[in-house]
Amino acid sequence: MKFENSLQHNPQHFDQLGKITPQGGLTQHDALLLCEVFTAHVHPRALAIAKLLDVPEAEPYIREASRQYAAAYEAMRPLHQIETLTQQLVDIFYGTEGVLLLKKPQTTKLLVIWTSVFNNFFVSNVVLAKLIGKLDCSLLFLKDDTLYRYSRGVKGFAGSADELGPAIEKVARDHELEEIYHMAAADAGYPALRTSLQSRCDGYLAFSQTTDLSADSPLAAPALMTPEVRAAVGSDFLEDLKPRLREADPAVARMLYYGELDPRDAEHARHLEDIGTVRTAGIPGVKHNTVFPLIADGTFVPVVEKLLSGK
Repeated sequence: MKFENSLQHNPQHFDQLGKITPQGGLTQHDALLLCEVFTAHVHPRALAIAKLLDVPEAEPYIREASRQYAAAYEAMRPLHQIETLTQQLVDIFYGTEGVLLLKKPQTTKLLVIWTSVFNNFFVSNVVLAKLIGKLDCSLLFLKDDTLYRYSRGVKGFAGSADELGPAIEKVARDHELEEIYHMAAADAGYPALRTSLQSRCDGYLAFSQTTDLSADSPLAAPALMTPEVRAAVGSDFLEDLKPRLREADPAVARMLYYGELDPRDAEHARHLEDIGTVRTAGIPGVKHNTVFPLIADGTFVPVVEKLLSGK
């Protein structure tokens, strides 16, 4: 069940970026999606498209989102110039399987980054590494480019979902890292939260995740969670995480951001609002992509820094 999509970050699609040319007749929403694609890679074409959408005749949401994307691009551009990436770095960061450990000397903290099935964190993995690279932590990127959503582990790292926690703890021990923090985006949030509740976790941060994938859940499932995928993943993995969170250690800081304009993300976050072991924060005027707005207003890195402080 390998996931194949033209929007997935991988070496082949990276090579095609420069060949993408906006076609006439694009709807505003299609143009905004294209702008989001380019912004995620910090490709200069993002700014040009954003400016075309920031016009009085555009829908209010389109205008505001295009401004956020432009501001996010401007914030990331000094840190990352896509045209300077070597093929070796492309292969490392855009590779879609396994793990990538970026060890920082003289730190006691490990930040586990759960990438989405699109192999990114709304921004590309290399951009994320540069955004938070100065923080006091080593980075462990986890990647699963299948529709199993980490339920069968990570290739070459853990053979099942239940082996993920011990495998992460082993990395921490092997590199003398005493604290483990988890950070997840989109569809990777569910397995990340599940794993964090089964193993060592000193803090948890997620963006736009689901929280209840049980078969009888009243909450909307992600579009990629088809009956075929659900059957392949299995009911043992797909559950409502709320009961686990009720029993979780309240001393561990857990934070979940969601866009208030995304009905599914909002209902999954609000599903947890009546328990005291996790905090949720809705971002007004935002849909599924909750990372770009925080980068745009300069709060993304401080939010990650707060996670690493255990607050």
